[in-house]
Amino acid sequence: MGKCEGTPALAGAEALQTIVNAGSNDNSDNTQQSCVVQDNSTCAPESLLVAQVDPDCRAYKRYFINPDGEIDSDEYDAGTNFLFGAMPVSGIRHWHGLLCRLQSEPRKFVIRGVLSAKQRKAQQVKSGTTKMTGRLGKRRLVREHGEDGGTIVDMPRRLHMLDFDKVQLPAGMDIVSTPEAAARWVVANRLPPEFADVALVVQWSNSAGLKDRTILKAHVWFWSTEPYNCAQMRAWAKWWNALNDSKKLVDYSVFLEIQPHYCARPVLEDGIADPFPDNRVFILEGAADAVVLCMPTETQKATAAERHTERARKSAKVAGIAGEVAVENDAVRCGPGAAGFLAMIGFADEIRLQIRAGIASYFAINGAKADKDIIKKLIADAVEASPFLDQPGGRPRSDARHYLQGNPSNVDGMIDWA
Repeated sequence: MGKCEGTPALAGAEALQTIVNAGSNDNSDNTQQSCVVQDNSTCAPESLLVAQVDPDCRAYKRYFINPDGEIDSDEYDAGTNFLFGAMPVSGIRHWHGLLCRLQSEPRKFVIRGVLSAKQRKAQQVKSGTTKMTGRLGKRRLVREHGEDGGTIVDMPRRLHMLDFDKVQLPAGMDIVSTPEAAARWVVANRLPPEFADVALVVQWSNSAGLKDRTILKAHVWFWSTEPYNCAQMRAWAKWWNALNDSKKLVDYSVFLEIQPHYCARPVLEDGIADPFPDNRVFILEGAADAVVLCMPTETQKATAAERHTERARKSAKVAGIAGEVAVENDAVRCGPGAAGFLAMIGFADEIRLQIRAGIASYFAINGAKADKDIIKKLIADAVEASPFLDQPGGRPRSDARHYLQGNPSNVDGMIDWA
C-alpha cells in the first residue's frame, strides 16, 4: 500500500502550483489520443481541470462537536465563482503524487470536464493569495447554457473517479485498522472483474472513520486503457448496476462534466482526532496500471434502461405513488412536474439527482422568477414523506434532510444553478 510519503520530488503546494500554472498556459483543444497503459508504463498526459474557490469559500468539510456532544459538520461551500487552471496527468501513479499534494489545498478541487473553446480564450489572471494562474468563470455546462453562458464541456479521458459512500464492511474489517483489506474488499464486491489486480488510488472521504469505522466512504480513482466521455461512463455504470439487480454498486452521478471532485482534507476542530493522519491517500497496488473496461453494447444499454424503469414502476406501485413512471436525464419521475421527481427521492439511493430534477422542472414550468420558498417547501415535504428513505439497506432520511440544512444549503446551490 503506497502512502503519500512515497511521492516523487517537488512535494508541497508551491510545486503543485507550478504544475497547475504550466498546464493553464496550454491553449490547445484538449484532444486526447488513445493510449494503452500496460506493465506500469505511462502515456502522454491528459489535462485535468483544477478549480480554485474564492477566499471566503472552501472546498473541504469542517467537523466540530455540537451542543449535544456529537460530531457535526459544515458542508462544502465552493461558491459560484472560480479560477480555472489545468494540470497534466500522465498515469495513475502520477495522479497519486498530485492527489497527495492537492489534499493540502483547501481552496482547490478538480472537475471532470474541460474549459470550452471560448473560455480558454479568456484573459489569464493570477491569484494574489495562492499565485495560481488561470481563467475566471462559473461552473456551467455549455450543452445547457450555450457557448455564451456555459464554460465547461465534456472530454474523453482516462482518469476516472468512483465514489463509494456508506458501504457496510463485513465483520472483522474496518477502514482504520485494516484499510487495504477494506479497499480490496469493496473493489472485489462492487466492481467488475477487470478491476482485479490493477493499481488504484484510494482517498478516504472527509467523514470516513469519524464515527463508524466499519462503514467505508472513499473515492477510488483508476486509469482506463482507452479514453471515455461522461455519457460512455454513465452507460457503463448503469449497465453494471442493472446486471446486479439494479443495485447501486457504482454511482453514475459522478460522471458529469461539471461534477466537482473534492480532494482537500477535512478540517477537524474541538480535539477531533484524524483517523488518517498519514494515509488518507494511498495506492492499492496491482500488476497493471490501467483497467481494460468492458463497455456495454447498445442493446445492453437499452436493456439496462428498461430494467431500471421497470424497477421504478414496481417500487412506485408498492409505495402507493400514483402516476406514470418515466426516466428523464437519469432521474425518475412518477407523475407530472416537480412533484413527480420529488416523490421518488430515495429510490435507488438517489437523493441529489431527484431533488435537482425537481428544481429544474419547477423553474422550467414556472419561470426563472418563481418563488424559491415554494420549491424548498415542496422538497422538505417530499423528504419527510418519501417511502424509500429509512429502509433496510437504503439511505437514511437524515441524508436527505441534510440537503436543506445550512445557509446557504445544498438546495440553495441547486436553485442558483437552475
